[in-house]
Amino acid sequence: MNNTNNNTATYTGSYDDRAALGVSLVAALVEAFGKGKGKIVQQMQGSELVLIYVASPTVAIKVYTSCTVENGKPIARPEGSDAIRVCAVRRSNPNAPAVGLFSVKRVNRTGKVEAIIGRTLDRARLAWKDAAKIAA
Repeated sequence: MNNTNNNTATYTGSYDDRAALGVSLVAALVEAFGKGKGKIVQQMQGSELVLIYVASPTVAIKVYTSCTVENGKPIARPEGSDAIRVCAVRRSNPNAPAVGLFSVKRVNRTGKVEAIIGRTLDRARLAWKDAAKIAA
């Protein structure tokens, strides 16, 4: 990126861009999910950081961030495995395994960092809106 504000520059896939996207994406998701009444869980699934918003004992939204963790900070993975995915899962009871309900359109890492984050938040909100109808 050649701009001092990492969120407004065009994403090029360089190491600096991947670091800026990783940190900014996770921070934005934690902030957005933190406004709800549910809890936020961060976990590694394989080498990918997954953020889970547990909205109720039976329904959660998962965001596969396309980020790994390096030196304690999230960093977007290199090209080739770059789509951010959002899905809703359901459990019949809190101890049961999660079963996928649906996924929404993937978020490609193209354009400005703030646009990538905005599209991801839009997909997460859409998933929550639809999952809330199912849970009701």
